[in-house]
Amino acid sequence: MSRTLRFVCLLAAAAASEAWSSSFLAPSLRGQGSFISSPPFCSNVAQRPPSTLTLGLSMEFLGFKLSSLGGIGDMIQKAEASHILVKGPQSLEGCNDLKELVVASIDYPAGRGLEDAFKGVAEKYSSCPSASKGGYLGSFKPGQMVSEFDEVVFTRAVGTLHGPIKTQFGHHLILIHSRQGDPEVKKSGGCG
Repeated sequence: MSRTLRFVCLLAAAAASEAWSSSFLAPSLRGQGSFISSPPFCSNVAQRPPSTLTLGLSMEFLGFKLSSLGGIGDMIQKAEASHILVKGPQSLEGCNDLKELVVASIDYPAGRGLEDAFKGVAEKYSSCPSASKGGYLGSFKPGQMVSEFDEVVFTRAVGTLHGPIKTQFGHHLILIHSRQGDPEVKKSGGCG
């Protein structure tokens, strides 16, 4: 099925659903039930529940995702970060030493910025299994990490080295790579 035809089917099926029509129709037309029927070549699409129809309308026919167009997908908050974990009784001092090492490892003329410096230090010194990936934790939503970690990742500046941050696991240095879903995403390039 072509992308354009698929979009037409999705649009027809969504228009036939009560949920869609009550959201997007003028008040005088709401509650009128199904006012449009899907063409016969759309039978497999028209049978989908409204929740999948809404996702299907994310300009799929053009190959775009709704989030890339500034739609509902942008409201879902998530972040991407790396960290260096230092455990033990001297974790605060160790974390501060590693922060200095990260900063000292930055060499812009050689093409080694904050992310590269952080990754190198994390691979050598982090106590977390993520050390093998340069401390990279991937993408996550609020509540998936401990509260102290979440507070930093979802409120502080992106592209900045943060820490030491104390959690139940020890002290962390955190580098926030990106964050989505914020009305005002702060960006920086330094250490804070």
